Amino acid sequence: MAPKINPDHTPDGGWGWVIVFSALVIQMIAAGSQLTTGLLFLTLKNYFGESAATTAWVLSLSNSVLLLSGPLGTYLSSRLGVRPTVFIGGLMSTIGFFLGSFGLLDTYGWRGTYILLAAINSHIVLCAILLRPIKKQSIQSVRDIDTSNARNTSPNNTFMKRQLQSSGFNLLCENRLFALNSFAAFLGKFAYVVALLLFVPCVIDKGLSQIQAAVLGTIIGLSGLISRVINGFVSCLRIIDDRYILVFMMFVRGISFILVPLALTFRDLAILAAVIGMTLGVYTPAVYVFIKTLVGVENYAGGIGITVCAFGIAAFIAPSLGGAIFDETGNYDVVFYLDGGTSIISAVLHLTVGLVLRTYEIKRKAAAHRCDNTSPEDLNLTEVTSRHTQDKGCQTGH
Repeated sequence: MAPKINPDHTPDGGWGWVIVFSALVIQMIAAGSQLTTGLLFLTLKNYFGESAATTAWVLSLSNSVLLLSGPLGTYLSSRLGVRPTVFIGGLMSTIGFFLGSFGLLDTYGWRGTYILLAAINSHIVLCAILLRPIKKQSIQSVRDIDTSNARNTSPNNTFMKRQLQSSGFNLLCENRLFALNSFAAFLGKFAYVVALLLFVPCVIDKGLSQIQAAVLGTIIGLSGLISRVINGFVSCLRIIDDRYILVFMMFVRGISFILVPLALTFRDLAILAAVIGMTLGVYTPAVYVFIKTLVGVENYAGGIGITVCAFGIAAFIAPSLGGAIFDETGNYDVVFYLDGGTSIISAVLHLTVGLVLRTYEIKRKAAAHRCDNTSPEDLNLTEVTSRHTQDKGCQTGH
C-alpha cells in the first residue's frame, strides 16, 4: 500500500498556486485564440472567394497542429522539462501569430487583429518562466518511484520502446479501455470543432449581426470558464464520479447541437451558447481526471499526450469535412444534426468505458478485501487486471 501524503504539508512551499495561475492564463490564451476562427471564417471565405471546405481547411491547421503536438510536448517535457517546453511553444506560437499578419489581408484591421493576438499570446512565455519544477519525490509515491526505476533498468527496454513510452503511444496497445476512451474523445472533439467553426456563420445566416455573433462566441468562452471553476469545487466534494460527468456533458452537448437549427432568436441562441460552453468547461477537465484513473499516475503524461493528439486529428479533419457538407447541402442544419449525433455516440462510448472499468473495480475491491488491505484507489487499470488474475489464485489458496 502506497504511503499517504500529509495534506497539510506543502512540498513546493506554496508555489503550486503560482503554477495553477500560470496554467490558467496559458489555457485562457490558447483557448481564446482558437475561438477567433469562427469570426474570421466568413471574412476570409468572402475575401478569397473560396469554398467553405477550403477556408475551413486553412483555419483548421492552427487548432490541429496545436493539439497534434501533444505527444511531442509529452516527449520534450520528459526530456527537457515542463518550463523549457512551454517557453519554446509560447515563443513559436507568438511568432506564428505575428507572421500571420503579413500573409492575410491588406486591411489594417485584420493585420492588427493578428498582431494583437501575437501580443496576447506572448504572455505564455512569461507564464512558462513561472513553472518552477519541484523534486519528484515530493509528488510521487514510493511505489511510483520503484515502478519507474524497475522499468527504466529492464534489459528488455529497447530504444524504440523507450521512445514510445516517453510519448505515450504504448498505452494504445497495452490498455484497450484507454484506446476506446481516446476514440470517444476524438469523436467528441470532431463534433465540437465543426460546431465551433460554423456556429458564427450559422447565426449570421439566421439574420443576426456580426456583433451579435461575436457576443455569442464570448458567451461560449465565459460559460466554459465559469463552469470549469465551479466544476473544480464540485469535483473536490466527490459527489459524482468524473466518468459519469463527462458522459452527461457530452450527451447534453449533442442535444444542444441538434437544437441549434431550431433556434431563431438571439435569446435562444445565447442559451444554447451558454450550454455548449458549459459542456466544454466541464467535459475537458473530467476527461483528464478520468485518464488518470485509466492509466495511473506514472503513465498520466503519456495518456494526456495521446488524448490531446486524438483531439488534434479531429481538429485537422473536422473543419474541411464540415465545410464540404455545407458546400453540398447549402445550409448549416445538416452539419449541426450530424454533430449532435456524433456527440451522442461519443457519450455512449465513454459510458461503455466507465461501466467496464466499474466492473473491474468491483471485482478488484472484493478480492483486495479478502487478500490484503490495498485501497481501491491505489491501483490503476493495468494493476486492476493483474490483481483480478491474482485473485483467482488467492481464492484457491495458491
